[in-house]
Amino acid sequence: MCMCIGQQPLKGVELNNCREKDSYRPHRVVQAWELQQFIFHTCSGADLVIFGKDLNMHPQDLGNRLLWMYNGLWDSYTETPKFDGSSSVSIQCKSLSTTKGSVPDHPLPYSDHEALSCSCRPCRRRCRLEG
Repeated sequence: MCMCIGQQPLKGVELNNCREKDSYRPHRVVQAWELQQFIFHTCSGADLVIFGKDLNMHPQDLGNRLLWMYNGLWDSYTETPKFDGSSSVSIQCKSLSTTKGSVPDHPLPYSDHEALSCSCRPCRRRCRLEG
């Protein structure tokens, strides 16, 4: 974490908390470019793309703009002021797994981020006639 007082950073690991001194920002832009290429080539024929991420970027950062604009995707969290669900579609989770675990012979995990893999099935709900 990097904390700034005026223009002087305090000691610590510099992350994107101190944006003007963020040495990893170019890496995140390249990472986002490669990721949007992967999404384009693997999901171009899909009816639905669900993409969860933690790239340590702000919504307006170049990396995020590359992800959304190039593939025609949008961030449902930032674009939807209120979501009440759908009365005609439900999603059933068929399987779920994470990368929980630690480095062999050590109590530390591989990362502070957990990868998540799930298989979901969208289902149409039958309309209920009120009356």
